Amino acid sequence: MSTAFHAKYSDIVICSYHFARSKDVYIQQVRWDLIIIDEAHRLRNVYKPANRIANAIKNAVGPFPKVLLPATPLQNSLMELYGLVSIIDDHTFGDLILRKLLASSTYAISATLGALSAKLETIATEQAHAELNPEEIAPDYEAIDVTEEEWADDEPFPPEQRRYTPEELVQIGEEVKALSQFQSLARSIIKNSKDEVLLTALKRGFAAATEKGAQKKAIIFAESTRTQEYLRVL
Repeated sequence: MSTAFHAKYSDIVICSYHFARSKDVYIQQVRWDLIIIDEAHRLRNVYKPANRIANAIKNAVGPFPKVLLPATPLQNSLMELYGLVSIIDDHTFGDLILRKLLASSTYAISATLGALSAKLETIATEQAHAELNPEEIAPDYEAIDVTEEEWADDEPFPPEQRRYTPEELVQIGEEVKALSQFQSLARSIIKNSKDEVLLTALKRGFAAATEKGAQKKAIIFAESTRTQEYLRVL
C-alpha cells in the first residue's frame, strides 16, 4: 500500500515501508507502545549506509519496543543477521570489523589498539571528525578488504562534522589512556595459550603421521600478518 491507514482501532496504524520512510520524522514524534515490522528481512541490509529506507525506518523506530517478522532472514551472509539484530539493538554485535580484529592474537591487536588511540587523540586535538578507516586500524590484517566489502556501498553518507563538548573531550582522553594501557598489556604478553596448544596439536599430528609413513606437512591460516610472523618463529 502506498499510504497509511488506521485499522479498526484508532491507535493502530498500518503503513508501507516507503510511507514510513517518507514520514520518519513524524514517526519519531509518536510514543509507540509496539512496532511490528512485517517482512523484516527486507531491512537486513540496514548496515549499509546506502540503504536509505532501512536506515530511516531503523532510526525512526529506534527508541520503541519492536517485533521483527522476517521470512528468510539469512540468505547469503551473517551480515544479514547482524543487520536485523542491529534494528533491535545496535550494540549486540558492535563493530564487526573491530570484533574480528580484537578476537585475534595479542600480537595482532596491539597495532589495532594503537591506531584507535591515535584516532581518538586526533579528535581531541583537532576537534574534527576522524573517520575510522579499517585499513588504518589494521594494516596487518590481510582479510580486511574482504570484511570491508560487506560494508561497501555506492552512495555513502558524508561524515558528519561536529564539535565535542568539554565533557566529551574528557571522556575521550580517558579512553585514550585506557587504550594505551590495553596496548601495553597486549605487548607484555609473551606467550599465548592458543599458540602453545597449536604446537602441541602439531607435534601429536606429526607423530601420528610418522607412524603411518606420511610426511610432516601442515598449513596454518592466520589473517593477521603479525600472527603469521609470530607463528613462523615459534
